[in-house]
Amino acid sequence: MKLPAKEQLLSSLAVLVLIAILAALAIVQYRWSREVSTATGDRMLANLHFSMMGMREDLGRELSGLSLSLQSGADSPPGTGTALAYAQRLTTWKRTASHPELVSNLYGTQDVAGAPSRLLRLDPGSGRFEPVEWPAEFTRLRQRLQAASPDFNSGRPRWEREDAQRLGPPPHFPWLIEESIPALIHLQIDPDQGYGRPPSPAAQWIIVELSTQVLREQILPELTQRYFAGQDQLTYDVAVLGPDEANQVLYTSNSQLASGKTSPDSRMNLFGPPLGTQALLAMRVNPGPPPSGFTSEDRRLSEPHGPREEEAQPLGFGAFHLQPFRYTAQDRDWELVVRHHKGSLEAALAAMRRRHLAISFGVLLVLALTMAMILHASRRAQRLAALQMDFVAGVSHELRTPLAVISSAAENLADGIVEDKTRLMRYGKVIGDQTRQLTRLVEQILLFAATRQHRQQYDLVRVPPSQIAEAALARSAEMIRGAGFTVAWEPTVDLPAVLVDLPAITDCLQNLIANAIKYGGEARWLGVHVLLASTKGRREIQFKIEDRGIGIGSADLRHIFDPFYRSPAVRSAQIHGTGLGLALAKNIAEAMGGRLSVTSKLGVGSTFVLHLPCAEDSTLRAGVSVPTGDYESEHTSR
Repeated sequence: MKLPAKEQLLSSLAVLVLIAILAALAIVQYRWSREVSTATGDRMLANLHFSMMGMREDLGRELSGLSLSLQSGADSPPGTGTALAYAQRLTTWKRTASHPELVSNLYGTQDVAGAPSRLLRLDPGSGRFEPVEWPAEFTRLRQRLQAASPDFNSGRPRWEREDAQRLGPPPHFPWLIEESIPALIHLQIDPDQGYGRPPSPAAQWIIVELSTQVLREQILPELTQRYFAGQDQLTYDVAVLGPDEANQVLYTSNSQLASGKTSPDSRMNLFGPPLGTQALLAMRVNPGPPPSGFTSEDRRLSEPHGPREEEAQPLGFGAFHLQPFRYTAQDRDWELVVRHHKGSLEAALAAMRRRHLAISFGVLLVLALTMAMILHASRRAQRLAALQMDFVAGVSHELRTPLAVISSAAENLADGIVEDKTRLMRYGKVIGDQTRQLTRLVEQILLFAATRQHRQQYDLVRVPPSQIAEAALARSAEMIRGAGFTVAWEPTVDLPAVLVDLPAITDCLQNLIANAIKYGGEARWLGVHVLLASTKGRREIQFKIEDRGIGIGSADLRHIFDPFYRSPAVRSAQIHGTGLGLALAKNIAEAMGGRLSVTSKLGVGSTFVLHLPCAEDSTLRAGVSVPTGDYESEHTSR
């Protein structure tokens, strides 16, 4: 039964509209994911830069705390009397510092007229500066300090020449960091001596040698964990590269990142603030070409005449702001190199976008499948409703025919039209046949309802296969004779028994025989065969019911076991039926652990096969009551 053309058109339009909506949603999801990915990339890059700045500032605070502790008190050259003060400050700092082993040694330099600078090392135990040899790694530093000291003692800085009264007392010299050793460096200036006086024999430079091991194994890993770690692992791979030409690795969380084989997501100097007024004194300590980024304003401030009076500002050298100690303008600083642990920030964003797209399109796929299931269920419900209407019409016809015959015969008998005994017997036989037909129809409907509601119970026993076939043929004998069919049947002995409910399985086989008689055509031939076969390593008994009738089309084969289904060719041929016989037979077969299959060809005939496992190979057991529907066959009908 087909739907009206208008309903089919509306249904098709609804499907097209739903498909268009899904396609539009997919396009919107794709564009949205791209926008989200771009925004997420900007946010992640900003967070990365924030984390890098945080690590840089925390490292500066760690070293500035040391500088603050050592510089507390008068900013004067430490002599023998002040060495004890330095020792006490260092000891105090170590008590409160989170990394007390950061300081390896504390040195001071001493300039003597006409002789090279001497190096003095603070002995914390005695509280005295003691002369020591210059370490090999201090060679370049020694040369630079000797070259810079006269400039600060015998030569007056530019800002003190004609602007000394206006600018006030000389500013504090900033702390410098020599990154190749590494060491903190500070120039000690006697405020009573001032600039431009003869050199003092006291120590002029304070050098705080830092422990590379503590930096590599404690401070830098802690900062990395603080700023670049997720819940369980590092979100970013981090490396700190040293200043030498070989790009020495001071610390790394991933050797591949430090090797330079992969490109980092971002780089940042750990020391060296943007150039400005704070670079002027460093320019004096490190003579040479102006470093990259030296602006015209910086140059103007460094001119001999200085800035105009209305523009003059304190130079503001922060006592604890670390400046890189450079030997040349090309010197490198410690460089913080960061790369996302997935290879790059772009790779992480691409993976995130793919994941979001997979989730989004997965949701759309689920939505599409749900819509498809709803449409399929709707079509199936419509088809089932149509089949039920056909069933009602067929049952009505099947009921009207015997009822009309019974009613007519009863009226004839009641009116006295039939008087002789022979005709009375014939009328009685007709009434009995029609009554039995009605009974079978009602029982078939009730049995179908019971199987659908799983209320039918089967008691399983071992039965020889031949006994089942003979019982079904015996119960169908009158039908076979009435239709004038020839039966091809040869009993087969010595076959394994099957585990079945004998009345139910007989009904199943009888339905197949009745179906073959009904659609057997003019050939009026029926074949019944019982044989032993093996399927997937399991022995089974096959009951084959063959006919040479009208056959079944390939389009109808997949629906032949559906309840209420009758092919259009059968309906047009006015062949009576309800469409329940094969559905009942299939339910019974599956309840016994078997199945039904069919092969057919239009105009040639059909073969229905009842497959039942042998009792020894069956998953069921004798004496067990099996409700309909509890056993689900592992096979499907063809």
